[in-house]
Amino acid sequence: MYWGQGIGQQMINMLKDWAEGKNTIKKINSRTRTDNPRGIPMCKKFGVKEEGVSRKELFINEVFISTFCY
Repeated sequence: MYWGQGIGQQMINMLKDWAEGKNTIKKINSRTRTDNPRGIPMCKKFGVKEEGVSRKELFINEVFISTFCY
């Protein structure tokens, strides 16, 4: 797997750099599974604000999973 290699952080940095170079980008949205112990702190590290929870958004392996909306 690719966990712990900083790929997510690199992707967020690249997206932020790209968006800052555009005059039309006002907001970047993100969703993170509520059961993602690495993704949630990473979002907070970049200062994104949680706007809500989408309940039972995903259905994986016969289980409903909610997501945090940023």
